[in-house]
Amino acid sequence: MKKNIKDMVKSYEDACKVLGEQPITDFGNATPDEIAYKKLKTVIKALNEDWKPDYKDFNKLKWFPCFYVSPSGFTFHDTYFAYSTPHAGYAARLCLKNSELSKYVGETFLELWEDFIL
Repeated sequence: MKKNIKDMVKSYEDACKVLGEQPITDFGNATPDEIAYKKLKTVIKALNEDWKPDYKDFNKLKWFPCFYVSPSGFTFHDTYFAYSTPHAGYAARLCLKNSELSKYVGETFLELWEDFIL
């Protein structure tokens, strides 16, 4: 029986293991947002398994986590989808194949998203 991908990917290091990659430990002089982006790309690639977004196919939804930024903090809000063209503010390489994974990555990797966005 195949294991649920969410059970296998709970950290950046887990995602690297799923993909058969070595975790990057030295990011040189990269800024926190650059480090977060690289880690999120790896996590999302692992969660999406073999799925890749096809922006020419308007029938396939591409999901993105959405967040609230307020004086009380940075929180996961909801998921949103796009049919084809990525919107400004949503990185095409950070989309997911379904709403469930989008919610999972938005909640589980909230600190990485905060570093990436803020």
